[in-house]
Amino acid sequence: MEQYEFIYWSAYSLSPAAVMAIFRYRNADTDFHPFIYLLWMGFINEALSTMLIKTGHSNAINNNIYVLLEAGLLLWQFYKWGVLKRYGWMYVIAGVLVGLGWGLENVWLGEIRSFDNLFRMYTAVLVISLALIKLTQRAAEIRERRYTKTCFLICAGLLLYFCVNLYLEILLHFFHTATWTGALFWWSGWVNIVANILFFIAVLWIPGKAFYTED
Repeated sequence: MEQYEFIYWSAYSLSPAAVMAIFRYRNADTDFHPFIYLLWMGFINEALSTMLIKTGHSNAINNNIYVLLEAGLLLWQFYKWGVLKRYGWMYVIAGVLVGLGWGLENVWLGEIRSFDNLFRMYTAVLVISLALIKLTQRAAEIRERRYTKTCFLICAGLLLYFCVNLYLEILLHFFHTATWTGALFWWSGWVNIVANILFFIAVLWIPGKAFYTED
């Protein structure tokens, strides 16, 4: 199997988590709804990309729109978790910068029909930073252990996925002909699979509404 084909199909390892989320959604703690929406959106985007590629069209436009919506949902998710809760204004600034950065790269200076790297690098750094803060901070509110374990699994998956993709985006942007990118593409496919396995386990572990207690 060619490396690009492997990466292409590894993206569908998201399917089990997205399908399981359908059954968990009604009773799931609303603090995890943005994560569930992200799973569904990711699956829809992959299905749409498959259809476009098989009909001879580029999947650049839908992927560029997807990374914008992905950034917005992840910002919402970390806000729901109370990350940097005392500095809620930072999310407004981050959201504005995300929107401006995306528009600058895909509308004003760039072309939405092409794949660009700078916005993806910026959002990767943002998500990595928030995930690390979530893993290291002490929760202001007492949560049930299942809640914190689910947050840990999601953050671990996000760190795996975005760290590897950030590294790849840097190589592709600054070293277009780097010979070592081939092996890294293989690794990114495997990391994608591992991250999606973590997401699937996280969906299973999402607590029900009002599951956590003050014990």
